[in-house]
Amino acid sequence: MDKAKSLLLKQKLYRTVPEKYRGDMDELYQKVDYPNYSPVRRFENAVGISGIYHAYNIPGSMTPEEYEAGIKPMRVFEMIERGYYPALNRAVDYLFDIYDDFLKEIKTCYVELQECNPELKNIKPYNTEEIRSYVALISGVCSGFPPEDIAAFVAARDPAANECLNRRKAEMSEEIEKITGKHGEKFINLQGKTRHYPLIDNWCPSEQTYQKILGKVRQKYSPAHYCRPVEVQQRA
Repeated sequence: MDKAKSLLLKQKLYRTVPEKYRGDMDELYQKVDYPNYSPVRRFENAVGISGIYHAYNIPGSMTPEEYEAGIKPMRVFEMIERGYYPALNRAVDYLFDIYDDFLKEIKTCYVELQECNPELKNIKPYNTEEIRSYVALISGVCSGFPPEDIAAFVAARDPAANECLNRRKAEMSEEIEKITGKHGEKFINLQGKTRHYPLIDNWCPSEQTYQKILGKVRQKYSPAHYCRPVEVQQRA
């Protein structure tokens, strides 16, 4: 979505909320007003490989970052749907009056992306009447997630399947960290100790993508072992 349309939608959000609660609206919008980035690119840079990021065609000659920034007005509703807002925020009640308008806009955005990218044709949101379902898809596209990863994410939306997917992601990250000796970004925990985020974070690779990653990191970090003939490895 381009900047002009995004600005109009942002203004519509603010017009819907009474003047006395505009501070609450500011509080909501600030929570979605953050820089966009690609977890796939960050992973590739961390381990020194390429070829995992999937470059989609973005409408209007925009960059993925620009397109994703344009859907921030819809992210306000995503945040509300996920319960990620202050309990006493009074702007929320008024925003539901325009929910259907914003649902229509986010649907249009995803159809637009599907028309530009045939590989998305059969990937549908897990809930067609929920804004956050479309936001998740669009964010995945703008982050360069391979289509197989987006499809696997959509297919794992019930709690049990989602928990299984997250466990598998943790296993993948640990395995890649062992092979590469690399780790995710540092952070300080509540006890004041330095820790690392997982190397694979904010992204769930499909098994197909994971096998591709494994091949690349094994070739890069352990060529003497992984590139030998099978019979030689068995004698070692």
